[in-house]
This record gives sequence, structure tokens and C-alpha cells, in this order.
Amino acid sequence: MQILKELSPTVTRAGAVVNADYHTRFSSYSAELTLIGPALHIRVEASGVHDAAEIEQVTSALAAKPHGGQIVLPDVVTGVYVLQIIALAARHRLPAVYAYAAQVRLDGFAAYTTSVARNVQEAARYIDRILRGAAMGDLPVQASERFLPVINLNTPTALGPTITPSRRRSRFLAGRSRRGSKGRATPAPASSSTGRCSA
Repeated sequence: MQILKELSPTVTRAGAVVNADYHTRFSSYSAELTLIGPALHIRVEASGVHDAAEIEQVTSALAAKPHGGQIVLPDVVTGVYVLQIIALAARHRLPAVYAYAAQVRLDGFAAYTTSVARNVQEAARYIDRILRGAAMGDLPVQASERFLPVINLNTPTALGPTITPSRRRSRFLAGRSRRGSKGRATPAPASSSTGRCSA
């Protein structure tokens, strides 16, 4: 959520979209966002979605009032309908923050994400230890500690990101639609964070 506020300082309302069928996860996200929002002067509401119709309804309602932004949480539903979510955000001029760099390459506004490749490598190490006889209960539970801001430089002017000094070390992508390609990344040293919420 912090990156949403930094890139779009006028945002005072944010709608988070995620599948509501996983009640524990949905409640956890809602509680976390509600806790963080006031410090950033953002009123946050999580909305459960299941299909394209509900995504369009939630997005249109969010865009009906000024100073809105969207947080697209990682989930199978938001993954399946990500192209529609990106298109709706562009149509309504809503700044939206996503969970993965791949969504920014598809013309999403920005993401605050971990390295998927690094996560896969860590998972492979765990599998190797299990295959070598380690008991699963003896393995430590680990969460990603390194997060990388990714910003789309082809974002329409109306959503043009405000690149604050703290974001100069972000990774910038060129997007795809305005060049007919997936874009090239201009990598910069990643920032590290142990923040509780990655949006």
C-alpha cells in the first residue's frame, strides 16, 4: 500500500480485490490493510471477487469516486482475470498495485514483489532436504524478506507515477502495449523490506 501512496499521492481510498472463498486468508488481508491504511491516510476496503462480472462491478464502484486506487492481491482469481483487471484500471484511470512483475509487463501500473525465481530456488532446497531424509517438522518456516518495487514507465500520463527519492532504486519496465512487445527491464539494486504487507 505504501508504494501506491508514494506513486499516487492523491489516493485516499483503496480497494483490494481477492477471492473471498478462502475466508481465513481474506480476513487476514482485510485486517492487515485496515491496520496499515490510517498511517498512510488511506481508507481501505477489501472486496471478494469470483468472476469477471464481480471484478468489473467492484472496479467501477471504486472508480465512481475520486482519489481511488486499487490493490490486486495474489490469488488464483486475480491471476486468471489479470488482463481484465489491468484493462479496467486503465479505462477508469485507477492506479493499481499488483503482486508480481509479470503483471506490470502486461501493462499493470506497478508491483511490490518478491523474486519468483528466488522463491523457487528456496523451495527446491527444501525438497532436496526432505528427499535426503529431513523431517518436514524440523524445517524452519521462512517468508520472503526481500521485496522489489517494479514500475511501468508506459503508464498513461493521467496515472504518471511520482518517482520519489526512495523509489529511485526501483526496477522500471517499459510495458508491452505501446511497443507490441513485453518490454525490457532496466534493473537497479533491489531494496529490502520485512514489511508485513507487500501491497
